[in-house]
Amino acid sequence: MSDQIVRIYTDGACSGNPGPGGWGAIILFDGGKFFEIGGRLNPTTNNQMEILAAKEAIDSLSPDSDWEIEVYTDSMFVINGITKWVHGWVKNGWKTKEGADVSNKKFWLELLATTKRKGLKRIHWNHVKGHAGNLLNERADEIAVGFSKTENFSIELKKGHLNLSALSNAKPFSSPKYISYVSGLFKVHDTWGECEQAVKGRAGAKFKKVKSDSELEKVKKSWGL
Repeated sequence: MSDQIVRIYTDGACSGNPGPGGWGAIILFDGGKFFEIGGRLNPTTNNQMEILAAKEAIDSLSPDSDWEIEVYTDSMFVINGITKWVHGWVKNGWKTKEGADVSNKKFWLELLATTKRKGLKRIHWNHVKGHAGNLLNERADEIAVGFSKTENFSIELKKGHLNLSALSNAKPFSSPKYISYVSGLFKVHDTWGECEQAVKGRAGAKFKKVKSDSELEKVKKSWGL
């Protein structure tokens, strides 16, 4: 087993389901080196884009690498499909228990072939909650949505380095917090009651529930702070 780990964050999106779709992925190596990839299909579905994102991300790795691969996705559909359901489909000739053809067979076949080439035991699937403040999951979503909306979407940061310690500090809060901005004063509140008391009846007051430091900073930026 390799002591090197590559972490992959993937997401898929569709503007209409079916409709034009996009996928995105962040590939992060030990030490913080990373690159981003993404693409577009039209027409497609959200589920197809989720599967394709994982397949393309794993395929992007060097064919002779022996890294342990940690895949992070907010799609339990992908995780259950590739770790559980696909084995039954293969045995049943790509039929469901009800005897119907398996949906998205082409995409599942491609992902299965990719995972076999890389080594099934070296690929570990992890679920992350979508839109919960995970910076890399949010970025993968941004890329996927961008490609779903326009074929001319440009990935701004294709490669570089990430501050891993900063990422570790960007974990979701144990419970949501509330922020307010009233008359030039910004505050963070532990409860909605505190926030409501600060903004109620105040003209021009802004407030928002946030689930992580990264989401908090994003909202502050949108408020011009």
